[in-house]
Amino acid sequence: MIKSIYYKSPIKRLLLILSIVAFSLYIAYSAVSYNKLTITYKDVLVSSDYEKADYIQNNKSQLNIFKKLLFNKDKDLILNNCINELTTKYSNKNISEDAYTDYLEDFKKLGADKDKIEKIKATLPSIKSSNEMYNNAVNHINNEKFEEALKLLDNIPSYSPIHSKASNDKSIALEGFKRSLIKTSSDYASKEYYSQAISTLESIKKYVPLDEEFNAKIEEYKTLRADYIAKNSKSISTNAKAVLTLDDIASNLKESSSIENHINALGLSSKTPYLAWVSTNNQITYIFKGVKDSWQLVQQFQCSTGKPGHDTPKGVFSTNGDKDTWFFNPKYNDGAKYWVRINGDYLFHSLPFDKTQKNVTDSILGEPRSHGCIRLSIENAKWVYDNLTKGSTVVVR
Repeated sequence: MIKSIYYKSPIKRLLLILSIVAFSLYIAYSAVSYNKLTITYKDVLVSSDYEKADYIQNNKSQLNIFKKLLFNKDKDLILNNCINELTTKYSNKNISEDAYTDYLEDFKKLGADKDKIEKIKATLPSIKSSNEMYNNAVNHINNEKFEEALKLLDNIPSYSPIHSKASNDKSIALEGFKRSLIKTSSDYASKEYYSQAISTLESIKKYVPLDEEFNAKIEEYKTLRADYIAKNSKSISTNAKAVLTLDDIASNLKESSSIENHINALGLSSKTPYLAWVSTNNQITYIFKGVKDSWQLVQQFQCSTGKPGHDTPKGVFSTNGDKDTWFFNPKYNDGAKYWVRINGDYLFHSLPFDKTQKNVTDSILGEPRSHGCIRLSIENAKWVYDNLTKGSTVVVR
């Protein structure tokens, strides 16, 4: 062979030697370049730069012979090592389950072993519990407990194998929940409890934005509520003496006898021995006992009326006897004890409690903080519950 090269013309010999040298240089350069490429690939995976990792896989150094021959196998090994390192971090509680599954999904998109990743995910606590949550959610749907189903379905992680199936059932639960809210709100509205009807419809916002149908219903109930308040409220001022309100009186007079003189000048009556006057300016509820033109101040309770945007309606009202020891409003995620209905949805009640009925969620009185009702201390709410029976006059000014 060497002898045959030797006897070729000098030009051919030179070209052949140059070709061998060029090929050798290409091989050497390709080897070094490929080694750098695999190192870079590992580094971008460690830094979680998956966009750059994808570029290296699919676009960079496409003419490199070693990449063509070796990269797919080396990539699998690198990704597998990354998964093993990631699993160690998760086992040592250095990363959360959510972060762990996010990384696994990113590796899967880059071409890591899908079977291995799915087997790993199947061992995760949230995946195991998601099957139980899904089965319970389906039972809730069948029993028309749609909100309970929604709460469970919302907790099934996106990386769960049953997530797609859960999404379909969530749509079913959501439609059922909407129907139940419309029916419940309609029942409240038929009893003229319009604020409850509105808050019932607005509770859908925990899961989806209000749609056109719900917005239209809410506006309808707001209009009905305004009409109801206007119809059931009447002016207090009937003559020159009645121009003064109890707010004016209380700011200047401290003696109960003086307050009584002025309240009696208003000619107010009640069908029970008690009359309540709520001062939104002073945040005090005054309780009078007696009869028309002969009222005596017997109690005064610090209270909390409606905050701006949720103002307590002003006017003269008469309690209808509707009361109970507890209610819970899912919209605001709190409830209260010893409530007495004043007008529509507006109540006297205790400080707000959480769902357990054990923990007060807002203990402040003496400033507007409620959603329209009149908050009292637990002791004073119990007094109102026991004494303001059906037909008691309540003045809110």
